[in-house]
Amino acid sequence: MEYLLYVLLFALAAALLYIWGLRRSRDQQKTMEAMLAGKCEKRIRKHLRQNGSVTAEEAARLADGASVRLFYSRKRLTVTEPDVFAAALLKRMEKTGQLMPAPDGSGYVIRK
Repeated sequence: MEYLLYVLLFALAAALLYIWGLRRSRDQQKTMEAMLAGKCEKRIRKHLRQNGSVTAEEAARLADGASVRLFYSRKRLTVTEPDVFAAALLKRMEKTGQLMPAPDGSGYVIRK
C-alpha cells in the first residue's frame, strides 16, 4: 500500500511536468516573435537616438539578419524578409506611440 502512494505521486509529478512542457512549447513561437520584435525595436530606437530619423530602408537594413532563440530550445527565429518585417514593425511602433512620421515625410522620428 505504501508503494502505491509513491507510484501515484510519481505519476502526478510526471503529468504536471508534461503539461508544463506542452504549454511552454505551444507558446514558444509567440514568445520568440515578441523577442525578435523587441530586439529590432531596440536597434531602431538606438539608430533614432544617434541620427534623429529612420526610413523604411534603414529599418530594413537594421532588422536584416536579426535572430533570437530561447535558451532551452534549439529553434531559432530569424528575419528573412527585412522589408516586410521592418514595414510591419514601424507601423506597430507608430501605433504604440513610439514613433511619428517625420514632418518632411522622409521617414519616422521619435514621438516626444
